[in-house]
Amino acid sequence: MIRFLRTASSRALGAATLGLTGLLVGGAMVATGALSSDAKPAPKSLARAVADSQTTQGTFSGVTARVTFKNSLIDSSVVGQGRDPLLGGGSGRLWADNKGNLRIELQSDGGGGDLQILANDKQVWVSYGTTSTVYRAAMPARADKKRKADTRTPITVTTVEQALKAIAGDVTISDPTPDNVGGQPAYTVTMEPKDKSGLLAGARVSWDATNGAPLAVALLAKGQTDPVLDLRATDVQFGPVGESMFAITPPADAKVENMSVAELLAKGKAGKAKSTKRAKPVTGLTAVQAALPFTVNAPASLAGMDRTEVMLLGKDKSAVITYGTGLGAIAVIESAAKPAKKANAGGLELATKTVGGVTITEFGTALGSIAMFTRDGVSYTLVGSVTTATLESAVRGL
Repeated sequence: MIRFLRTASSRALGAATLGLTGLLVGGAMVATGALSSDAKPAPKSLARAVADSQTTQGTFSGVTARVTFKNSLIDSSVVGQGRDPLLGGGSGRLWADNKGNLRIELQSDGGGGDLQILANDKQVWVSYGTTSTVYRAAMPARADKKRKADTRTPITVTTVEQALKAIAGDVTISDPTPDNVGGQPAYTVTMEPKDKSGLLAGARVSWDATNGAPLAVALLAKGQTDPVLDLRATDVQFGPVGESMFAITPPADAKVENMSVAELLAKGKAGKAKSTKRAKPVTGLTAVQAALPFTVNAPASLAGMDRTEVMLLGKDKSAVITYGTGLGAIAVIESAAKPAKKANAGGLELATKTVGGVTITEFGTALGSIAMFTRDGVSYTLVGSVTTATLESAVRGL
């Protein structure tokens, strides 16, 4: 159910953060146990710690917890005044019961109002205090839940070891450290990508040692000691939650945008089926240039990285040129410039500057950057898990 929260926000950054919120809540809803002060579990191997925490089952009547979310990914000067809880960080409460009801409330640390999320097996809606819009989606009906539950592969030490082996070529995972998160015995691991070319340093995850509930999730960036995104539960308490805690409705004067999760899923399946019949992608500079009405700007190298691919992008008739490989690659998207429209950055105050004789709009975070400009009737967008200085070097090369 929680995965559909990702569709509730119109802003990509908000959606990404909401995904992390869903991960924490999904675990908290199945968590069981009693509050303890500082108890820690016994040391175990990673496979044993994961398997043991997933096989222990208990009764669940409800959970109440405080949640805190810190976001230092985006500089406060870019977010501006009155930033909302997803962009500027916040704290609040979480409630869930054994009937599938869920409520999250976050108050902004920057005076940007509240974020309200209410979800059950029929609908999910999200309301921002800084806007007058509520995003609501009806949940699709689920058929034969019991059959699906009965056919799941049991989680054992062996199955966990196989899963870890499958990702060993891409990710390094530390041994689990006995921990205590939110008053619950937990294990904490750090995951690092083996590809070090990008700005992502890794992620840190803590889960309940008894039932596997994720209790804290953090993203780490190169050169920074503290996480750039940090979501965690505190004061976790288990027990019945009154129905009145879920008896809330969106603001009466709010504009409601309805979205159908069932339709989105159907479109996704249709797109996947259609893709099997789709023609091979157009690649190579000569072939892509022949399909476009403007001159493709694709030097052999940019910002010290060699050109690796040129590809035609979908219905927009754009060219995508990639430089470098791995997480630190840069993608350059070129398309015929359209009449200028009023920029909508979702409340972000994007910087402009002159680089290489053109005025660019750029946005940099600890995990990646984007730069945009228009020249000679061509619109350019550069994006990558690189610094703004690296993107500016690429702009000069163009």
